[in-house]
Amino acid sequence: MSLRNLLGIGRRFLQKKKESTTPTTGQRTVTEGTLELPPPVPVKEEVQSLIFKPPVVQEALSTAPMQAGNKTFASVAFDRIAQKGAGSYSADDWANWLTDRGKRRIKIFGKEIDEGYITARRFKLDEGFAKGSYLRGKDQTVPLEELFDSNIASFNRAGELTGGLLYTAKQAGVKVPGNVLAEMAIKNPVNRLKAVDYGVPQGVVDNAEQTISLSLQRLRAIEKVIDNSARSSPGSDIQYKAIKDTFTKLKEDIANIRNAIREGNYSSIEGYEKRIAQGMRDAKALSKTQQQKLIFNNIQGQIDDLISSTKGVRGTRYADDATYTLPGGSNYRESFLVLDESIPLNQRPRKPNPHFDDADVANPIVHFRYDTRYTPDGKKVFLIHEIQSDTNQKIAKGLRAAQENPLDSITRTNPYQNDMIIKFLAAERNNLGKQITSGKLRGNQIELISNKIKNIDEQLKNITTKAREGESSVFDQATGTYRNIKTAEPRFDYFPLIDRSSYSSAAIKYLTNKAAKEGVDYVAITPVTYLSRTIDKNRAAGFIQSYGYPKGNKRPGSKTLAAYPDVLKSIAKTFETKAGPIKIAKSDPSRPYKSLKENIINIPGDKKYSITTHTDASKEAKAGYVYIPKEDMRLYEDVFSVKVTPNMAQPQKIYKKFGGFINKNLFRMN
Repeated sequence: MSLRNLLGIGRRFLQKKKESTTPTTGQRTVTEGTLELPPPVPVKEEVQSLIFKPPVVQEALSTAPMQAGNKTFASVAFDRIAQKGAGSYSADDWANWLTDRGKRRIKIFGKEIDEGYITARRFKLDEGFAKGSYLRGKDQTVPLEELFDSNIASFNRAGELTGGLLYTAKQAGVKVPGNVLAEMAIKNPVNRLKAVDYGVPQGVVDNAEQTISLSLQRLRAIEKVIDNSARSSPGSDIQYKAIKDTFTKLKEDIANIRNAIREGNYSSIEGYEKRIAQGMRDAKALSKTQQQKLIFNNIQGQIDDLISSTKGVRGTRYADDATYTLPGGSNYRESFLVLDESIPLNQRPRKPNPHFDDADVANPIVHFRYDTRYTPDGKKVFLIHEIQSDTNQKIAKGLRAAQENPLDSITRTNPYQNDMIIKFLAAERNNLGKQITSGKLRGNQIELISNKIKNIDEQLKNITTKAREGESSVFDQATGTYRNIKTAEPRFDYFPLIDRSSYSSAAIKYLTNKAAKEGVDYVAITPVTYLSRTIDKNRAAGFIQSYGYPKGNKRPGSKTLAAYPDVLKSIAKTFETKAGPIKIAKSDPSRPYKSLKENIINIPGDKKYSITTHTDASKEAKAGYVYIPKEDMRLYEDVFSVKVTPNMAQPQKIYKKFGGFINKNLFRMN
């Protein structure tokens, strides 16, 4: 049979098919009709040429392998895929396994119609998957957002597939093996988020407290020895004054080093370091014995080691900004979760950080600021001052204004993992080609498989076309979006974790993970009534819904929790610990003399709140300072918190809801 005759069979076949257009995508789909099939035919060379013609695809964004080692985050989608196994299933089978979707009857103008819906799938991990894990028997939810960010699947609000591997596989008419989906869950760009920390880790701060206390103790002891020796020698008055002045300055500088590390003021450490080195030389010159000189050398060595541990630490930027920071805490720090790689098709593939000018901190997903506080019984608390995503908040605002679904690939194109989709389709194409060349198929079977190959080629072409359309977009300054040159339709930048509850959950879970590793007892949220920044009417609702009041509620008297306290409660449920209000110190309890400032916080739609902040604390009495010992309850304020457990040092699921961990030993990857 000639190639012309073979193509003629194809045309007659297509004429007996019904074409339709998917309303949400505009892409054409084909439904099969009846066909009288010809007898078996031999495979000609020209047919093989048609089959094995290599697809022309644009080079896709490379997908980096999963980060190894001690991960902070994990994937609940992986767990759900692993439960089903490595077998091959249709796109709809996988979609129904990973999500809860279907039809429901609704009334519109008195007429009943069927409406499609989609929600996240809930499930539990059995003993085989979660043995020995804190997740065993816990509810888990596969977030639709994780499926979108992994490029496994995107859906419209009716639950119809609109993008991702499952959509492509459905259009191509091929089944998808579980190992392919599992690998895509692992290689989700979210799993490559990098933490950028500003400030010294808690362990360094604790070491500073011990090192400085011991150094001051030893200095006081040797000062006493040198002083006693000087008193018994001629000119003792002059020597005594020189000794006193030298040791007083040295001890002050050493104490200031501790305060700089404790408060996160790292820009001043270098200056104190030089003054301490000179003070040590002056003190050593007063020594009378070689043993005394060795003691000074030893103290200097310990302080040098302490200062070295702070080298390379990024200095904090907003420690002294009272509008963004609640004063009185110690070890103030700032952190970012960034996707430190170029994101194709975005306005700027490496978006700079709007708050920090570091050249290497690009594509910030969320930033958060916090310090260390203490409970009345001396427990350590990470107090979160702010959680914010400048990138995703702006995009989400534009999506709301355009009334677009943020998890529909028609609106936002996920450029990641297309290389894996292409690899999968190419492998399927090759397998189908081998079936044709085997010589074991009938003519009708050859035709059907040839059409499958053509469908795969069409999907490979679509991937390339979509990428090129993205590159043919222009940025509209008026709307803050891109518009396709041909269609003029808006297109929004892609960053993962678009949902506020997702990026805030990632920030809080990062901190609970860090708290567990650093021996911190609680993680808490600063309530809206303590925020010193100006809150206008347009921003008030957002702040209240996010931070809540001191008991974590959205409004006084309400039992409904605000967004961030609700995340803490969810974490508590997962780790079988407690979440609720606790009291924390407004300033260092070991420094009882306080400098006070009254702040009036005006909450639009509520009332004015008066909060007393501690702008400074001292061990010695000072003019204008008020004595408030650690037993005085005026020292403390209410905040909503979660109690940290050792299990929180394990990888935590990054998206909202419960659970999630990656254990590749439970799933055989090809």
